[in-house]
Amino acid sequence: MRFVELAATSAAVAETSGRRAKIELLADALRRLAAGASASDPEAEARIAAGAAYLAGELRQRQTGVGGASLRELPAPAPVPTLTVARVDAALQRLSEVAGPVHRPSGVASSMRCSPRPPRTSSGYSLAC
Repeated sequence: MRFVELAATSAAVAETSGRRAKIELLADALRRLAAGASASDPEAEARIAAGAAYLAGELRQRQTGVGGASLRELPAPAPVPTLTVARVDAALQRLSEVAGPVHRPSGVASSMRCSPRPPRTSSGYSLAC
C-alpha cells in the first residue's frame, strides 16, 4: 500500500464526523494493508503493524532523531508519490538507528536513503522516496 493512501485515509477520518463512517474508512485501510498477506509472513505483519500505528498517530520507532527544526526547509516535491508503508517504516527504523543529530532535510533524506524531492499533499505530508 502506498503511504499517500494511508495519509488520505487519515485525512478522511479526521474530516468525518460519524463514528460508523470512521470505522469503515479505517477497516478498509487495514484490509488493503493486509491484502495478499499470508498468516506467516513477517514482512506483511510489519507492514500491517506500521500502517495501524500510523493511522493511530504513532510511530513503531520510539525515537527517530528527527525534530521539527530538521524539517523547516523541505525540498521541492517529487512528481509522483511512490513510497509504500513498508518503505516509510524501514526508513524510520534506519533513522532511529543513526547516531548523532540529523540537522538538515538533506541529512534526513540521506539517512533515509531517499530522493531529496518527496511530493507533498495538500495536508503537507511528504510521501515518496
